Amino acid sequence: MIAHNPNNGILRSDYVRQKYYREKFNVVAPVQVYLGINKYGDKAFCHYIPIKETLRSLFQNECVVQQYQNPIKCEDSVLKDIVDGSVCHTNNFIKDNSNCLKIILFQDAFEIVNPLGSAKKKHKLLGVYFTLANFYPHNRSSVAQTQLVLLGKEADCRHFGDDKVFGRLISDLKDLEANGIQVANDIGVKGLVVCIAGDNLGSHYIGGFVESFCAEYMCRYCLATRCEVSAKPFTGQSLERNRENYSAAVEFLDSNPTENSHEGIKRDSVFNELTYFHVTSGLPPCVAHDLLEGLLSYDLALCVRYFVRMLFFSHDILNGRIKLFPFCGSDAANKPAEVPPNGDRIGGQAVQNWTLLRYFGLIIGDKIPNSDDAVWQFVLLMQQMTALICAPSLSYAQVAYMRVLIEEYLESRTTLFGEVPLRPKHHFLSHYPSLTLKFGPLIRLWTMRFESKHSYFKHVCVLPKTTKMSLVCWPNDISFIKHISLLVTSSVRKLSFDLQHPFMQICIVRKCRILSRTSVSHLKILLYVTVFV
Repeated sequence: MIAHNPNNGILRSDYVRQKYYREKFNVVAPVQVYLGINKYGDKAFCHYIPIKETLRSLFQNECVVQQYQNPIKCEDSVLKDIVDGSVCHTNNFIKDNSNCLKIILFQDAFEIVNPLGSAKKKHKLLGVYFTLANFYPHNRSSVAQTQLVLLGKEADCRHFGDDKVFGRLISDLKDLEANGIQVANDIGVKGLVVCIAGDNLGSHYIGGFVESFCAEYMCRYCLATRCEVSAKPFTGQSLERNRENYSAAVEFLDSNPTENSHEGIKRDSVFNELTYFHVTSGLPPCVAHDLLEGLLSYDLALCVRYFVRMLFFSHDILNGRIKLFPFCGSDAANKPAEVPPNGDRIGGQAVQNWTLLRYFGLIIGDKIPNSDDAVWQFVLLMQQMTALICAPSLSYAQVAYMRVLIEEYLESRTTLFGEVPLRPKHHFLSHYPSLTLKFGPLIRLWTMRFESKHSYFKHVCVLPKTTKMSLVCWPNDISFIKHISLLVTSSVRKLSFDLQHPFMQICIVRKCRILSRTSVSHLKILLYVTVFV
């Protein structure tokens, strides 16, 4: 059977294809939102997938209903997930609606082309996704549980402002708070946003904070100045931001329009229009960006340079041992990168750096002549601290111990490497104990799992010399493909689907070139769309 047979093929025309998708794949169609005329004189759009419709669609899945009706019970003395944190326990809406939907939003800007090439920023997109804290944590870690909400060009989103870009989303979230939705079996359920995850730059943008970390007020959690933080990283614990001082800063800006910012705030966030959410208490940190790709990458490099300078070992010996070390399981898939002899970072990705730190003693520890060496003790301290910060569950006593380790870490870092200034992320780290009490284990909200959603699409966007981009998507991600095709000039060519063959062959008829051959039993139906840019 040929799917695009002009007489009876199930994918023979655009109309029939769209009808088939709606009937079989439970598609929630995207809504095109007109933003205005951009600086190039072109009409600009973003695309919004109605979040209430997506939630209704989710609740047609029996597994989702089971997780919603059978939540994991909280333990008084243990933090296992965001629902155990004070952000949920102290929320009046959740107190009055214990079975409400707890929405976790994620926003991030990402490139779909080479970020170092000539087209960088030209095709940069802003993606907003969501998942539910009602899902069990191990299920929420699956990329399939992350749903697309909004997609648009980042430049257009910044040019036209948050009100136009996020207006439809905010309106639906308000209605979800006030009226809720009817889901499976006519269950009426309300919902709210409990947090908005993202990297530092994205979170500052969403929160209306200054997006320069060289600014006088560069922390979204407290009112400590840069000079105060440089002298004492733990400064600011008693100067936390809240609704009151945030509103006071916004009022100051409204009455002084010539001022660009005040106390680190540039504008009021559109998400503060929600009744039960505020950016001062709803923007969690990202362990991957702050610690694993940030502080760990820089500070472990300082330690390695010290060991090399003391002639304990050389970079060649270290890299040789990393190469030969028998990593197993997931560690083998995230094998540490070689440590460059020059540069101020160890150069690996987040999980690679984490793996290197955990195995550092086994890899090279025998080369350290004195286990009491201060820098070696600093490495061991980093291991302890990172293990607690990245733990999937924590007791309140362990959170208190985490604070002690972080204080000791920052003090040792200043003493041992005082010639190298502390970074803003060192100060952000000082807030981690209180943020853990607020959001639960921070590893549950790191952006790596969310970024895997658009990372997946980036990896399958192949841009060969023919300027042809091939996009692959799962059935429940068809809306994402439609968004992409609406953002660029597109033309869908005929595709061959041999659904009867044990291996489904999908090829472009025009070029007769097979793009992929995959087992139907594993992938079911895999869709390829050819987009010409």
